[in-house]
Parts: sequence; C-alpha cells; structure tokens
Amino acid sequence: MTFSFARSWLLVLLPAAALCFPLAGHAQQVVSPVPLPRQSPSVVLRPPRTGRVNASAPAPALNFNRRARRHRPPPKPVIEFVPGGTVSSAPVFGPNGIVYLASWNCRVYALDSMTGALKWKFTAPKMFNASPVVGTSGTVYAGAYDGKVYALDGETGAKKWEFATRALLNATPALSASGDTVYVGGHDRTVYALASDNGAVKWRTLVGAAASSPAVDKDGAVYVGADKIYALKPGDGTTKWQFPTGYDAASPVAAGDNGLVYAQAHDSAGRSQICALDDRTGRQLWAYPLAERMAFPPVSSDGRVYVGADQLYALRQSSGHLVWQYGQGGVRWSTPTVYQGIVCAGSGSGQVVALDAAKGDVLWTFATNDPLLSFPRFGPRGIVYVACEGDRKVYALQGRTGKVLWQFTQDPLPVPAAPSTPRRTKS
Repeated sequence: MTFSFARSWLLVLLPAAALCFPLAGHAQQVVSPVPLPRQSPSVVLRPPRTGRVNASAPAPALNFNRRARRHRPPPKPVIEFVPGGTVSSAPVFGPNGIVYLASWNCRVYALDSMTGALKWKFTAPKMFNASPVVGTSGTVYAGAYDGKVYALDGETGAKKWEFATRALLNATPALSASGDTVYVGGHDRTVYALASDNGAVKWRTLVGAAASSPAVDKDGAVYVGADKIYALKPGDGTTKWQFPTGYDAASPVAAGDNGLVYAQAHDSAGRSQICALDDRTGRQLWAYPLAERMAFPPVSSDGRVYVGADQLYALRQSSGHLVWQYGQGGVRWSTPTVYQGIVCAGSGSGQVVALDAAKGDVLWTFATNDPLLSFPRFGPRGIVYVACEGDRKVYALQGRTGKVLWQFTQDPLPVPAAPSTPRRTKS
C-alpha cells in the first residue's frame, strides 16, 4: 500500500517537473530586457496670447501646532547621490573673473571665467542641487543635500563656516543688500536668516511647506514660496503678508525692481499661472496662464517679465500681456537670462537659444549633447555660461554669436575600490 501511494505521487510530480525544467541538450530562449521608451511629453493646450486668469483659490488652512508638525515630517530627497557631474544649478560670478558652479557630484567648482581653468573645488558629503550665491566679500554660500549651508572662501575654496538645518537644502540662498545676512529656505519648512560672516542665526520663521529660494527686493523684504507666498520683514522675519498659491508646494518667486513680486500659482481648476503681486500688500495685479507648472522663477528686465515654462514667454510688466513667445510646447524651458537686448535660455532637449529681447527673433542656437537641468547665465563681457547634464561639460559661449570659447569637463566622484581577496600562500 505504501509503495502504491508513493508511486501515485510520482506520476503527478514527474509531468510537472518536465514542464518546469527544460530537457538536456535544448537551449533555453533568453529574452533580453527591452529598454522602456522615453515617455513623450503630455499634450497640453497652448495658453491664449493675452488675457487674465481669475485669482487663485485660497489654500486650505494648515495646522501649525506641535502635534501636526510631528506627524508631517519634512519631505525626503528622491535622489541622495548621483555619480558623475550633472549640474542643475546656474553659474554664478564673483570678483577677479571667477565663475562658480555646484554639482550633483557633491562639489562646488571655481573656474577662470575666461579660460575655463580650474582654480579649486570643494567636496561635501552629499550633492548640491541649487545654485550658490556670492557675497560682497567674495564668499560663496551653497546649500547641500546634507542639510548644511557652506560658506567658502571665494579665492581658495577653504570652508569658513557651516550651518546645519533639519532637512535637505534644495534652494539657492539669497543675500541682503548690505551683504551681512544670508537667507536660506529649507525642506524643514523654515526660512533662516544667518549672519554672513559666521553663520549665527539672526531669526528663523516657520512656513507651511518646503521653502523655495528666497528673493529680496530693493527695500530688503524677503519673499519665499511654499504653500503660500510669504513676505517677511528683514529685521525679525515676521510676516508682512501672505498670498495663496493654490497648492502645497514650493513656488518660484522673484522680486522686480518696480514694486512687483512675481510668483507662480494655481487657480481653482488646477491651471498654472504667473502672477504679479504688489510688494506692499500682496494684492494680485495681473496673471497670465501657463500650459504647465513652472520649474524656475521668472526674471524681469527692460519693462518685461521673461518666463520659462512649456515655452519662453515675454510679458509686459505693467499688464501681463504677451509680447512674444517662443517654442512649440512639450519641452520645459529654463529661467531666461538677459543682457543688452539678448534673451538666452536652455531647454530640456539640450538646446540653448538666444533671442532678440524686443521681438523674440532667433539670433543663434547651440545644441548640447544632453538635456539642460541648469540654465544659462550671462557673465562678464557678455559671455554665456551653461552646464550640461550627462556629459559633465561646462561651456562658455560668445553671447552675440554662440561661438564656443572654452569647455570644461567635471570629474566624476571617485568610486571606492573593492577590497582585494587575500592570496593563498603555499606552505
């Protein structure tokens, strides 16, 4: 009986095994993984050339008590570290002809702006994702994903001081007009005012979400985007006014020289818009619809506001009416940079374009090998500096023609060598 029971089980298991294991002498077909195609950009409706959009819907009230903050931890970075030399920050310029860049490979670079020669590099424990800023004394201030603000000597790269926040830093610091205060917005939903010479805290203000890069107007007021646009008094950080953005996310913000603050907001239908606010009261003066959410703050110059979104837009500062637009949509454009009647910007497709500021006509284009997470910036003598994503190159282009003057290749972060296996010795 026992033998018959075992034999019956064998009759069941042997055919199943034959299905699971191929016969000897027959090669198995190995299917190579097919790389996923790049997702095509979403089809978006182009906004009308002119017109206004209704004011943004008020953001829901946020609970700022201690218990609510304890149950809403600051957001964590999606990427802790990416090897290589991707740059998502813009070049910044200091005295003595130096250009500074911060990179995903955990480094801040100082290059000679005329030759591209490396002067120094500073390495932090984690990546830099936002642009540094240069103080009046030549000190370079940069925030990293380790949550620290670093103050570096602009000539040597030596660290002067560091200040630790409670979460990662993904925003560019800002400086007061006198240069004695550094303003920092963090993912810990806090805006810090630090003494520029030693990093001591002057004040700190809690906002309702991760804070954007601060902007400072001509009167010293500090503006940050979070769940709302906050206008803060420079002396103590108390709130001057608030403007609802319509969503719980950091909003790009810029302060113009004409008493206006430019910010992004969403209306009640979820549509994005660039709006102009009165810097004294926060009242919305005009708004212009955009096809998608902006990635960078706008810039104002010569009576216009230049916006990089799904296209490049030039709007009138006084009314928000469209002057011209460039692009076909579906590709994200950076914050433009303006110099002597030329507007320059970079796209996610790797193109750098220079346009006539008055009409939007194309003056020249330059194709890089990779998408641009950084955005170009005019520097001394009208030279355009731009950093690329995958090939780790930094280009200096002649602003009138787009001719390449020099290029610099960043070094990747060294990878620790694998431990060697000890050899066996014969006895």
